[in-house]
Amino acid sequence: MGWDFMSLSVVMPVYNEQEIIEQVVRDINKKIVSKIQDSEFIIVNDCSTDNTLSILQKLSKEFKKMRIITPSKNGGHGKAIRLGFLNAKKDWVFHTDSDNEFELSDFWKLYETKDNYDLVLGQRKHRQDPLHRLVTTRFARLTNFVLFGSLIKDSNSGFKLMKKNALQHILSILPEDGAFYTILISIMARNLNYRIIEIPVKHYGRKTGTCHLNASRLSKEMYRGIKDMLSLRMKAWNLPETEYKMAEEIRNAA
Repeated sequence: MGWDFMSLSVVMPVYNEQEIIEQVVRDINKKIVSKIQDSEFIIVNDCSTDNTLSILQKLSKEFKKMRIITPSKNGGHGKAIRLGFLNAKKDWVFHTDSDNEFELSDFWKLYETKDNYDLVLGQRKHRQDPLHRLVTTRFARLTNFVLFGSLIKDSNSGFKLMKKNALQHILSILPEDGAFYTILISIMARNLNYRIIEIPVKHYGRKTGTCHLNASRLSKEMYRGIKDMLSLRMKAWNLPETEYKMAEEIRNAA
């Protein structure tokens, strides 16, 4: 497949995952990072309060491509992934979450599709999630369509491959934080006419550890998410033409 010709940053946010983090890190290194010579593995530890950081520090001595970034304070999922994305040095950025809910070998499905697209999104098929998380996706899909006319089916999937130049352009327009930040990235990408495709991937649901987005917190995040998307809609209407020209240049770049 010519994997050695790919330049890849793997970015994973982590918060209080001591039960599963070692296995997740080992799996990502074995199935993805070790197979690509020009690669790095960025883990953003969002000020975990359990033993996650000490486990990561021990693993970093074994896996030399691994970098741990810990912000000064806990900022939530959105700020964590943004921090990881901004520190990515390679040409392509692969985002996966630390909950061990995806089949990592499906990364290669995204890889095989990337040459004709700027964002390749893993669309979760036969999702094994609790009801409140399924509601999040339905909410995102409906809001995307109403506000932006977008038909992205799984915009908040934590399994996506993105061209770094396109991603960093999008981040330069988005706010520094937001509810469901991955959704905002997908929305702005569509608005700027970046080429997006969704590829079906397996989804297992969380087997161990704790889901930090419970039903109570979800209601607050959804309210915040509506405000963020309305704000983004207003911003998109007023984007200068130079932003669209920049997106076109990035799309057309080799």
